[in-house]
Amino acid sequence: MTMVPLDAYFVRKSLQNIGLGSAYRGKIDKILELLEKTKSDDPRIKVSDVFEALYPELSAASANRGLNRLAQEINAAAGEQGVIALKVSSSKGADKRFVWFEGPAPEPNPANVDDLKGIPAERIFETQGVFMDRII
Repeated sequence: MTMVPLDAYFVRKSLQNIGLGSAYRGKIDKILELLEKTKSDDPRIKVSDVFEALYPELSAASANRGLNRLAQEINAAAGEQGVIALKVSSSKGADKRFVWFEGPAPEPNPANVDDLKGIPAERIFETQGVFMDRII
């Protein structure tokens, strides 16, 4: 299964049935608020912004431990179902690191074939693998 970065909508849907305490849910909600505020198509948030939102009173080292603990809890709870994972990049410095959620690629919307159902069966031709001289 291919895992892709998810936007806030799909993260919320994926986390609905995962057992996490209210303290963790509150932190996830703050991360999702940051994600919804980003103007780019990149569903990643700077670690420095996460530290500011979740751990404003802590040192960088303590905030980093808190973020790692949060990721471990989310990934342990969600890992059983394999629906989502919280990822943190490993670059040096909070301004150069990112946080994002990954999950399975969303299913594409089903094709609307209602118009095709209105074509009479005798007007439908199977042309796959057949050389067509001209189209009538």
